[in-house]
Amino acid sequence: MSSSLARIPAAALRFKRVPTSTSMVFRRGVRGGGPGYTGVPLDYTNKTALKVKFIVFFGGGFALPFVATLYQMWKADELW
Repeated sequence: MSSSLARIPAAALRFKRVPTSTSMVFRRGVRGGGPGYTGVPLDYTNKTALKVKFIVFFGGGFALPFVATLYQMWKADELW
């Protein structure tokens, strides 16, 4: 076995195709869900609540560096 592998270039061994779990699932024809399954992990029937959740989620992540900078400047008494 080792003699046959010695003849194969190292680059060919690196790119050997190994089936992933996702491709095996699709090959078997298994699909997730059932009746009423949409694939979306949240309820989007209430548009107003969805907008508020998006704004809070993405707005909080966007504001975090600015809040951290202000806090560091406040600690060093260089805020204004």
